[in-house]
Amino acid sequence: MAKKLPLSSIIVSIILLFLVLPKNSFSQSNWDKLVPQAQKHYNAEQSAELSDLKILKINYLYTKSFYIERNKDNKNAPCELSNIDISKYNDLREQDRSRKIEVSGCKDFVVLLSWHDVEAAYKEIESQNK
Repeated sequence: MAKKLPLSSIIVSIILLFLVLPKNSFSQSNWDKLVPQAQKHYNAEQSAELSDLKILKINYLYTKSFYIERNKDNKNAPCELSNIDISKYNDLREQDRSRKIEVSGCKDFVVLLSWHDVEAAYKEIESQNK
């Protein structure tokens, strides 16, 4: 015969579920807002602490703060932006001008926007998300 749980145990379990689920749901939803390139650098707990504005800026940095410039000698398919972990190259970014770099595994060039351009994009993101 199955043992019955006391009503108080059931109520406590339900309350605990409601206390725990929102936090986990929030961190998962913030995690989902990060682009895959950024998810490599943040865990779910860290992402839960990020504001929506910060997530937008992080996503910009990992996806739009650089672009691919075709190498005319490259006969292969162009490099995919999504395959480049730009965090490895941010220290090469210059303050006031874009910089063309070579990236391991990519036969095209990667052009890093300047920190000035990145900061201008951040300000635009802020103004659009007030």
